[in-house]
Amino acid sequence: MTIQTLTRRQIGDLRSKAGYTLLEILIVMVIIGLLVTMVGVGLQRVLDGAKVNTAKTQIHALKASLDVMQLHIGRYPTAGEGLTILSQSPGDAAPGWQGPYLDKALPKDPWGHDYIYVAPAGDEEPKIKSLGKDGQEGGTGYAEDIVQ
Repeated sequence: MTIQTLTRRQIGDLRSKAGYTLLEILIVMVIIGLLVTMVGVGLQRVLDGAKVNTAKTQIHALKASLDVMQLHIGRYPTAGEGLTILSQSPGDAAPGWQGPYLDKALPKDPWGHDYIYVAPAGDEEPKIKSLGKDGQEGGTGYAEDIVQ
């Protein structure tokens, strides 16, 4: 059968079997893009929540190490000594130091910033904080400071 002898109906059938139109392909790509965006946003929220929980867990572990060290040397670190005293001996400044009190190096918070040590004033407990996702004081949501 040659093209000249095809009827209009047969030509229409050939066109419908020829493949997808550009419009159909674009619509499918837009739908796939929307689905990927929705899933990506949901995954980002889960990841940010996990980072907040990780920071809280690390701060809790650092405070526990500070408490053990305080039992050994009779005091918490000064502001100048900071958290490094958990992994490096202060020498004669802290007789009774039996560290290192951390299994690994001093961790950074999940966003890559250093934890901030606030030395106790009087009979207060020391505070350790992370500045959150934005790395700045204050903030809301996942950028909120985490203090324990």
